Amino acid sequence: MIKKLRKHKKGSHVGIIVSFTLFITAIIFLYSIVGSPIKLNKEKENSISDLKNNFFSFTQEEVVIARLYGDGTCVEFGNPISVDSSFNVFAVNSNGGEIGSSLGASVTSVSSFSGLGKVFYTKTSLDKTLSESGSCSIVTPSSVDQMDMILESKIIEVVNDSVENESKVRDDLRISNTDEFSLVFFYPNSTSIGERKREDLKGNIFAKTYAVRYLSNKGVEEVGEIEFRVWWNDES
Repeated sequence: MIKKLRKHKKGSHVGIIVSFTLFITAIIFLYSIVGSPIKLNKEKENSISDLKNNFFSFTQEEVVIARLYGDGTCVEFGNPISVDSSFNVFAVNSNGGEIGSSLGASVTSVSSFSGLGKVFYTKTSLDKTLSESGSCSIVTPSSVDQMDMILESKIIEVVNDSVENESKVRDDLRISNTDEFSLVFFYPNSTSIGERKREDLKGNIFAKTYAVRYLSNKGVEEVGEIEFRVWWNDES
């Protein structure tokens, strides 16, 4: 008589359970090695994002822009409704050259120029060197706009303070005390201001660069770059 061999089902189940347990243990071990750096990098990325948003918010202000056409004589026009004595005025021609300008109690005067021109009204003063006063032809701007713009003078303030007055920048940009940071701003001609700290760090630092459209101190709209670097202050 031929006897059928019975499979040891109990032994098979035990093997499956042991294999599954080893698999889960391996995953937990790998996560303990890889998971922590991933979490730290995510936290650094969030710090960079917050720093960027706070920087862009702090360095911008509301700017009023009047556009007008000049025929070679000095002109004047009524101040925009939103402009008061707390504003500064700065005018440029179509080539980006400064035009003399003055802000009176009710009118703005602009020196003679030909072609298109822009008059900027800002709370933060630009590098104004020319003024205009006297009786000029009355004109009406072709348009008056109001927009938020990042100002070069504010960029310079924050970046310089990041080197010389770090505590002020922490307050202004709401940077956590657990974060170390550096800011470097690059002009369109590749010159820069600021200090790129911890150049020796490689994997222990998180850095990102963003384009910045800003109003220069000469009344010209330009595009530069701002680099943010963040690391933990307990890293060596």
